[in-house]
Amino acid sequence: MFKSIGKFQTQNIKLFEHPFQEFTFPEVKAKYLKLRLLSTWGSYERVYLNEVQLTGNSEGSKH
Repeated sequence: MFKSIGKFQTQNIKLFEHPFQEFTFPEVKAKYLKLRLLSTWGSYERVYLNEVQLTGNSEGSKH
């Protein structure tokens, strides 16, 4: 079962100096992350997600 933690909207611009857009959401405990694309800014071209980086607290995690 997946629980939504939020919706995030990207800027419709090309970033040159720092090519990543950052988003924050409430701290949650999870084993998996599910991403769902809601819009392509009106473009009918294919959209590719090249990289996702999650940073946060890993205290209490079992290795």
